[in-house]
Amino acid sequence: MRLLIKVLTFSFKAYCANYIRLSDTIDDEISPKDYQQKLLNSNGVFYKYKAEGYTVKQDAVRYYVVIQLMRPFIESYDRQADYDNTINAVPFAVNRQFKFSTINGTTSISALDVETIVITDKLVGHVVHEKDQFIQIKYTYMHFVAFKCDHDIDDLLEADVAWVTQAYHKNSVLGYTYGTPQNQSVTLYAQNQHEIRYGFGNKQVAQWNEIQSVSDFISSNNINSIYATALVNVHQAEKLTDEAKENLRNMDWVLQFYQVDETTMRQIFGPAAGLQTDHDGVNVTDVTILRLKFVTNGITYNLGVVDNKQTGSSKPSNESKVIITPAEGSGWIWTLIAIALLVVLVIVLWPVMPYIAKFLFWLFSLPFKVIGGITQAHNSPEAKARRAERKRLRKVRKVQQRAEKVKEQLKSGKKEWADLTETEEQALLNDDEYINSMFDDDSWNGEDYVCHRYFRKLR
Repeated sequence: MRLLIKVLTFSFKAYCANYIRLSDTIDDEISPKDYQQKLLNSNGVFYKYKAEGYTVKQDAVRYYVVIQLMRPFIESYDRQADYDNTINAVPFAVNRQFKFSTINGTTSISALDVETIVITDKLVGHVVHEKDQFIQIKYTYMHFVAFKCDHDIDDLLEADVAWVTQAYHKNSVLGYTYGTPQNQSVTLYAQNQHEIRYGFGNKQVAQWNEIQSVSDFISSNNINSIYATALVNVHQAEKLTDEAKENLRNMDWVLQFYQVDETTMRQIFGPAAGLQTDHDGVNVTDVTILRLKFVTNGITYNLGVVDNKQTGSSKPSNESKVIITPAEGSGWIWTLIAIALLVVLVIVLWPVMPYIAKFLFWLFSLPFKVIGGITQAHNSPEAKARRAERKRLRKVRKVQQRAEKVKEQLKSGKKEWADLTETEEQALLNDDEYINSMFDDDSWNGEDYVCHRYFRKLR
């Protein structure tokens, strides 16, 4: 027998509910899960669904706590998430507990309201810890969800979280191939602590609790370590990005729900050596909080949660830096290494030393040869003659320009012959074409003739 529930649901542009969050246990034993819904039929605002994957119990008394329904996100209607996150499904609270009793073949139904928690703000993200193994790079991804809710929580004890994983393989040349999506869920406990070692020499240590306050989460991701050797000290530092810290200020609690290893293989053989890589990873989507158990004012609550399904950013929330410095007191070792390398270099290069010396001498003397060649070319007779000719042509152009200006002034009547300066007269006298045209013009009068003779005398 399958559970069939007829409820009044929200419908917008034919978008029907696609998930129902329910629990068949109540009170301290409540354990909500999401079930995909299959629409069977509808009549007006009433919709009849089947919760797929759920089998109704055969107990005489059965309880069903319906916390919420969900429908797909509508881009043109719903507000998208902040923090570079993506909402995949939108919740609608139901907050009802149904009781079904079957006694002597007669079934009775009753219902009452139940208290739930509403998630008011949410950030899904991940931090990455990397260990470079030359050919294979191993990454440990720690996925988390930070949230703020409508309840005051003094101490968060337990949390149920669900999400979807999809394995993938990425080849830098051929692209992506994907596996089948898998539904995942986990119960987190505040006292559960985890630790991984990674980084240079596995000296970097990351420790965290499954449930943390925001301040504890930021502190646990501020990791510093030093890997000391006789020659160098390797300083590794990891911390959350400034953007992640700023986003987390809006949250109260952090649930670290999923740890997974990813690897990248470098191609070191064949024609694609150094160019092609293969990466095996896991996409995490549709993260949702199902249940929270917490203490407030000395009272312990165990409540279902009204929450969406949300996918985080592809960018990690942390950043790392590696600084390598010489080890203290290692100066004499580095000196010996430098001398040894120099001796080896001299031995290897000894057969070609004469050629290297000639090349270095040529390279050193090349600037002086270039400067000498430029100076010699500048002082050659041909260069001097070219400079003198350019100077003469500049003077000719200047005289021609002056003569043209004087001719325009004489022609327009702005100047008379008697007003010309010696320089202007000389400019006209050097214009043979203009002087000849004056003597060939029969319209000139006697005064002009005197000017003509004056000009001819000057010539």
